[in-house]
Amino acid sequence: MKFDYLINRSLVLVIWGQVSGGRHGVKLFPGLVVKDGDDYFLQRGEGKKSPEIPDDWLDLVVEIPADLKAVMAHCDYQLSLTTEDVLARAEDLEAFGLD
Repeated sequence: MKFDYLINRSLVLVIWGQVSGGRHGVKLFPGLVVKDGDDYFLQRGEGKKSPEIPDDWLDLVVEIPADLKAVMAHCDYQLSLTTEDVLARAEDLEAFGLD
């Protein structure tokens, strides 16, 4: 109930991490927040997995200021996460529904 304001709102999952050659990179995964029972999901589009957004991550969701929406996939909200090594975590990200 606390996060129902996110239902049917656009959200971009922002993954920060180290990529090849020790460089750092960022990847955006936009979608729509949907709810099934008590669980929230990032519905990413036809043919793509819809990863569940764990409850403890929902507190990290913030509204995107209007002047930044163009660079944030025109979404209303963002969830920004960091992983140490994106390549080493690729299998985890795929299992989570990210390609």
